[in-house]
Amino acid sequence: MPDLWLVLVAIIMSVGVLAFIFMLFVWYSSKDDANTAWFPRIVCIFALFLACMAVLALPFDVSVHARQDKGELGSQGIDMQAVWDIILISVAIFMVAIIPFAIFFYESEQNPEEQHSCMNSQGCLALMYTSCFVGIFATILMILYFVDNKARIPFENLTYDYDWISNNVQIDVATSGSYTIGSVACTAANCEKSDDELEIEMSPTVFIIAVASLIGWFLFCVFSGVGLVSLPFGLINSWRTRPKPIDRDEYKSRKAEIAELAGSLKKEGEELQKSELKYMAHKPSRREKANHKKDTTRFENSVYLLKQDLNVLNISYNLKGGNPCIPFGKFVIGIIGSVISLMWLLHICIFILPDPPVDPFLNNLFIGMSLPGFALFGVVAFGIQVFWLFLCVINGAFNFGLRIPLLFRLYPMEVGNTLLNAFLVNSWILLVCSIPTVHFCVTAFPVYTRETQVDLLFGSQIKYITFFGAFFQNNVFEIAMLCFSLLALIYLCACATSQEKLVEKQIELLSSKRRPGESMKVSV
Repeated sequence: MPDLWLVLVAIIMSVGVLAFIFMLFVWYSSKDDANTAWFPRIVCIFALFLACMAVLALPFDVSVHARQDKGELGSQGIDMQAVWDIILISVAIFMVAIIPFAIFFYESEQNPEEQHSCMNSQGCLALMYTSCFVGIFATILMILYFVDNKARIPFENLTYDYDWISNNVQIDVATSGSYTIGSVACTAANCEKSDDELEIEMSPTVFIIAVASLIGWFLFCVFSGVGLVSLPFGLINSWRTRPKPIDRDEYKSRKAEIAELAGSLKKEGEELQKSELKYMAHKPSRREKANHKKDTTRFENSVYLLKQDLNVLNISYNLKGGNPCIPFGKFVIGIIGSVISLMWLLHICIFILPDPPVDPFLNNLFIGMSLPGFALFGVVAFGIQVFWLFLCVINGAFNFGLRIPLLFRLYPMEVGNTLLNAFLVNSWILLVCSIPTVHFCVTAFPVYTRETQVDLLFGSQIKYITFFGAFFQNNVFEIAMLCFSLLALIYLCACATSQEKLVEKQIELLSSKRRPGESMKVSV
């Protein structure tokens, strides 16, 4: 019989997430996409829902396990293995097939007044590109699976001496015919120790989840590492640079500066447009195409930053600084978030990287907050820690694209001005990073999540896959995470600059047409 309280929590959690996603769409969607592109819109809603549920299912799994009778899996009538299989496989399908199809479908939008053949129609083009993408992924997956699809779990084998046990241990096997001797200490006199491996053949479902997790880890370690520093830093900085009331003269002066920068950006945009028209006349070289893409990304980032500056200026003058509660709220959340981020970084250094761990740290905190028969406080604290990490991934992806435009195109989420391609790309990033977020949390809290279904999946199988188990067993991604956090901290403390200066720098780069690594003087 399912626990009615857990079922009610699952329903409320699902409805709450869906309501939040709908509000997000209403708040951020651009009027240009109003009542159009319903298929990509539905895909975005389901993708965001899956990403959130993948992360929230982890504390739910912990709460299910905490209420199990006699430690038997599934004793509350909720099959968490089936829940995880449905969520994670759906994430993999959306990540590899559905969202890429929606992106290709939206980007290849055609004029309905023009006649197109079936092969050149919007749907056929999107299906063709998506088929190539899925085909490559499926081929790599099949090769890896058929070459080696086994997890080799190491364990210590203890072989006891039968004569010693017979003479020194009282054994009663009248009822069951078997017995355990786990309480007998293993010494040189009574047993031998040897390292052994338990070989488990993985199902295709688990292997697909493992490959999807590995792909996501390369992005997750970068975005989470950057976001753990940049998210609290950005929230506190939003309070520090909050809009303040200004007089008319200062408003005119600063608006003139923004207008001058906008004029420079307009000229650079016209130059980029001319270059694009030129490349339509003749096929550009690979280097020309790459340089044009870099300049376009840099231009888009500069436009976004300048629009943010103009928005802050208008709030400062027209609304006399705006609502003071909003920046103060960001400041409070930033301080609390700084503590949570610091706890994450300390937990990596204290528990994950050392072998053996120095201290269980957050594991003990969550266990201590879980009262006997009432694990709510521990589950809530664990959920906050996990969801903050997921928010750091989102913020890290945005800041990484903003600061390093040559490697990552920026798809900003602007209130009332976000196109569906930005929703689709950001949904894809969240889906890709949702599986490694769960994987990392299981790795970080093996004591607290012990014997949960997700722990059996990531902690006992995927961790020991031969091909890429070395990444997980040697903490390669966790070390990379710490390195990116350190680099982000150094950059934000030593090299941070105002948005106006950042726009000026980007315009100068566009004007000089220089590439990274070339000598260049930039006044900041």
